[in-house]
Amino acid sequence: MITEDPGQGGDLLVKTSACPSYESALLELLATTSEMVSQATVGKTAKTAAQRKEKAVRDAVDKRDLEERMQCVRSAIDHAWEQLKPAGDPVDFPIRTGRLSDQVGYNVSAVRVGLYGTGETEELALIDLKGKMGSWIMALEWKKQADAKVQSAILQ
Repeated sequence: MITEDPGQGGDLLVKTSACPSYESALLELLATTSEMVSQATVGKTAKTAAQRKEKAVRDAVDKRDLEERMQCVRSAIDHAWEQLKPAGDPVDFPIRTGRLSDQVGYNVSAVRVGLYGTGETEELALIDLKGKMGSWIMALEWKKQADAKVQSAILQ
C-alpha cells in the first residue's frame, strides 16, 4: 500500500506485507505503482520520438518567426524614433523590458521619451509602445500643420 508519510511533508510511504525475497518485494511494488500510473495517465497518450522531434522542430520555427516579428517591430520603433528625436539626440533608442508584477504580462519602457507599452507577451508590449509612438508622431504632424496655418495667417 502507498500512502503519504505525514512525518516527511507528504512524501510517499510504501507499506508492503512481508515478502520472502527481494524480487517478490519489487514485484509487489511494481504492481502497486503501475495501478497508480495507469490512473494518473488515463486518457493521455505517450508521444513517440518522432512526435517529440516534430514538436521540437515546430517550436524552433515558431521561435525564429517570433524573433523575426520582434525585429520588425523594433525596426518600426527605431523608425518612429528617427521621426520623434530632437536634432542632435543620439541615434540609439534604449528600450527596457520587464515582467509585470502579476507575472502575466510584459512592460517595455522607452525611458528617453517617457513612453511605455504593456502586453501579454513582449511582442505585444513592443507593438503597444510602437502604437503610442505613432500617436505622438501624428500629434506632432498635426501641430506642424496648425503652426503652418497660423504662420500663413500671420503673413497674410
